[in-house]
Amino acid sequence: MKRQFLRLAGALMLVFCLLLSTACQSAPATTPSTAPATTQPATTDPALDPNDPLAKAQLGEKDLSDVTITISDGGGLTGDLEGSALEIANATMWLDLTDRFGCEFDLFQSDYQVYDLASSVMMGGDKFADLMFNKAWVMGFFIQGGFAEDLNQYDVLKTENSYWMQSAVENFNLKGRQYALSGAYTNSWNGAYGIFYNKALAEELQLPDLYQLVRDGEWTLAKMSEYAKKATRDITGDGQVTADDCWGIGFPGEDGAQAMFVGAGGLYFNRNEDGTYGLNMGTAETGNVLRDLADMVNNATYNLSEGHAWTYYLNTMFPEGRLLFMAYPPNAASGTSAFAEQEGDFGFLPLPKYSKDQESYHLFVDHHLNTVIIPMNADGDNAAFILEAVACYGESTIAPVLLEAYESYFRDEESLEMLKTYGIPGQTMHPMTTLLGVSYSGLYGASAVVVNETVMRGGDPVSLYEAYAEATQITLDEIFTALE
Repeated sequence: MKRQFLRLAGALMLVFCLLLSTACQSAPATTPSTAPATTQPATTDPALDPNDPLAKAQLGEKDLSDVTITISDGGGLTGDLEGSALEIANATMWLDLTDRFGCEFDLFQSDYQVYDLASSVMMGGDKFADLMFNKAWVMGFFIQGGFAEDLNQYDVLKTENSYWMQSAVENFNLKGRQYALSGAYTNSWNGAYGIFYNKALAEELQLPDLYQLVRDGEWTLAKMSEYAKKATRDITGDGQVTADDCWGIGFPGEDGAQAMFVGAGGLYFNRNEDGTYGLNMGTAETGNVLRDLADMVNNATYNLSEGHAWTYYLNTMFPEGRLLFMAYPPNAASGTSAFAEQEGDFGFLPLPKYSKDQESYHLFVDHHLNTVIIPMNADGDNAAFILEAVACYGESTIAPVLLEAYESYFRDEESLEMLKTYGIPGQTMHPMTTLLGVSYSGLYGASAVVVNETVMRGGDPVSLYEAYAEATQITLDEIFTALE
């Protein structure tokens, strides 16, 4: 029976994370959460130091000296006092929280395979952990399996505050229940895509001021495609455009295609009035976006299938000045010496709009987004208290360390400002989060297949959508029935 349950949960998760992909529309900083508003008792000391990393949370004091909080960390938040600046900041956080509240932390590493073990423990009535941090697609299994608590029951969690990513608050709120969150702690920035561009190559091609295009709202897919095709040319003189020549754009695998689709206003699902989701892949607008993306890929993108890994873009083509644009996650790039140490200068752009009429630029955040749940059988009240502290501490103390890392490899303030404005989830743009449906075996969910097959392999979006639509909608209905 247990094996059948786990198989069913894994199968339904092909679509579960995809249903969390909502209308990817940038929202103002005041976007209201779909979670019910909560009122926090006034427990803050009026004399609280404004430089206190927990000042914004207004948690007050709490004696947890006889409490141990067990944390399953699949996102690398535990840190190392002898590691990088980010690892030191993470490790210091847990020490500071221990000193402040007197509690003990039982921190242990976990990975995407944690589901089988954790679900078995919880089904047996025992506690696996008080807090679980991991990638969004992993957490989807726990939510679908009924192992994630409704976070609305904990008044201490003030999800409207800036240290909680508002797009994640909305997407993980299903039919009024808040199953997961993502906050300002470091790894919540994983998988956020933007466009890096080679400044020397842009100047050689006599392109206009790309940053001014962004500011004027005219940085569009059509413009990017035009410039990428202009950059794609034979520079070796053999009459062919091959790996040794110059190309317009590089995608780091199929996630890059997903990012471009979302940036151009592509929608997987629409949220219905009752809190459920409906398919949105079969519209004429979606078809136009996919076809235009496919045209750019076919005419200006170097195909990695010719024997190179995706790092060939980052480590070879881009620093050598043979790649104009590169769709890439800034957080991943920050730890790559090839970026920081390359001689040529580079800039950062948001994912392009589909047209100037698109209301705002959209930020794509993939399934690597670090999320957190309070699982079944946890010490919920104390876990929620510590979770609020972690998110607040992350915004005030840990996130600035990552910004310092960005500052170390960007060469000018204008480029850095573009990154801060358009490349960091949960801050200025408050973009809608898009979570890919990735199954336990690593296969893409049905709607993601439509994008990948159309953009990367020239498939027809209409026929692909029709092939997957019925099965996807049935699974969506089953998921929401299970969540009743």
